Amino acid sequence: MSLRFTVQRKAVQLVLPAGPTPRELKRLSDIDDQHGLRFHIPVIQFYRRDASMSSRDPAAVVWRAVAKALLHYYPFAGRLRELGGRKLVVDCTGEGVLFIEANTDARLEHLGDALQPPFPGLEELIFDVPGSSEVIGTPLLLFQVTRLACGGFILVVGMMHTMADAPGMVQFLAAVAELARGATVPSVRPVWGRELLEARNPPCPAFVHRAYDEVPDTKGTIMPLSDMVQRSFFFGPWEVAAIRSHLPRGLLEHATMFEVLTGCVWRCCTAALAPDADEEMRMICIVSARCGRAAIPSGYYNHAFALPATVSSAGDLCANPLSYAVQLVKEAKGVVNTEYMRSVTDLMVQRGRPHFTLARTYLTSDVTKAGFGDLDFGWGTPVYGGPAKGSRTGLLRCVRSSTPCSATLDVSNAFLHGHLDEQVFCQQPTGFVNTDHPDHVCLLSRSHNGLKQAPRAWYQRIAAFLQQQGFWFTQSDASLFIYHQGTATTYLLLYIDDIILTASSPPLFQQITARLRSEFALKDLGALHYFLGIEVVRRATGFFLHQHKYAYELLERAGMLNCKPAPTPVDTKAKVSAVERVLD
Repeated sequence: MSLRFTVQRKAVQLVLPAGPTPRELKRLSDIDDQHGLRFHIPVIQFYRRDASMSSRDPAAVVWRAVAKALLHYYPFAGRLRELGGRKLVVDCTGEGVLFIEANTDARLEHLGDALQPPFPGLEELIFDVPGSSEVIGTPLLLFQVTRLACGGFILVVGMMHTMADAPGMVQFLAAVAELARGATVPSVRPVWGRELLEARNPPCPAFVHRAYDEVPDTKGTIMPLSDMVQRSFFFGPWEVAAIRSHLPRGLLEHATMFEVLTGCVWRCCTAALAPDADEEMRMICIVSARCGRAAIPSGYYNHAFALPATVSSAGDLCANPLSYAVQLVKEAKGVVNTEYMRSVTDLMVQRGRPHFTLARTYLTSDVTKAGFGDLDFGWGTPVYGGPAKGSRTGLLRCVRSSTPCSATLDVSNAFLHGHLDEQVFCQQPTGFVNTDHPDHVCLLSRSHNGLKQAPRAWYQRIAAFLQQQGFWFTQSDASLFIYHQGTATTYLLLYIDDIILTASSPPLFQQITARLRSEFALKDLGALHYFLGIEVVRRATGFFLHQHKYAYELLERAGMLNCKPAPTPVDTKAKVSAVERVLD
């Protein structure tokens, strides 16, 4: 981008906790203080103008919210100290975090429709305060709020990476956002608990950790980030489908999109660099231990991830099909569990907290589910929220834009919720016959699955409830319900007992979900991916619907998977006339 703009900054200030906080030393875990995490990581959020917030200054709102949040996350207001054995601790001094207020003549529309790293003028949007980049004894957080000429603003947060991983950083920023919107306390209680990820005594690594191999850079492959050219690549549904088409069916059904893209990038980058065939190429994946892989409590806001690595010679990586690389990535991710995390902590202490290897190494991180795009400080969710740039190792990051919230819900025993408008009788059920009155029948008080009236009764019940909540159904489709709240919109699509719910704002999505749960027994089936034969893919601009799986199965059934595509489904070489059917 060639965009040029000016930024006028006010003097750097310190935001102190809004009240007294404990003065103590807190040890970081043996995952936190490894050498590869001792740097500041920037996150950037772009917010549009909101007419309802025109009387409020975003800088002042964020300032006050940060001060309140530091009461609960008071270690962030302290400073790092280093003990023997390179062990890092937080000295909770309450000295505060850095804060910069700024204005720019740029408008959000000047930055383009598809906001993605690298961003123009980033060095102006997060000022490098002299002396603040050191690890020891400097502020652990820096906030810069830059007001845009269009009425929106840009928030950039620089955090000492040893203090939190992406989910932990989002947890803290979500607390700031909640307080900015008027909450009195954060909804998630912060948990320190760093002893959960400390090494055993004596340390005894039980796994081989190839990410920390000592690999000499004999051919000068390591270069500083300042010498690299950063580019963003968007893999849309067609690109992903094209890549997946190279996988065998067994792997196709079980490999995640992250594993597929990671394997593809690893293989393609290796082929582009054309190293010697016997050179070892590494792929390191950042794998979270939070999702049931280890006993990490809710509210834990520091590092809970491992760096499993897979290794292959360049020759094997390039000569084998894509499935070879994807399978290696999948296997590397699969080893992470509680014992693996303990082994990592033991390795850190045993080897003096080493840096992961950089020579002939790629590292991937998926932050699509971290939640940066959901942070609402009162101006709605960001146009873009996430990493501001690559790290010093040049990471590949899969970044999610602020697409709508969506979920698939299942109503348990839906037909039992219906109310009958007429009297319906049935025979006494087998096993529950009244021996005194065996010829009597039962009067139903509500519908059940066996009734012909059950689907209609269930629809009338949920439609009436939704209309009471302010929904209205469309004339073209009685199963589609729409709800507006200010500038936010919710769509609810009903198919028997399955519900697709999507909303343009996370708070509205949570509000509608809570109302439905208060009335019906719901089962959350997770994010919307597949519905009635239609696959749903998130894109930067919204959702993309396709039937790739259905088309694939049709071609497989017809034995045409290896056929070449044709632009038209007819013979274009046949010559026809009005007189004769075919001309020779």
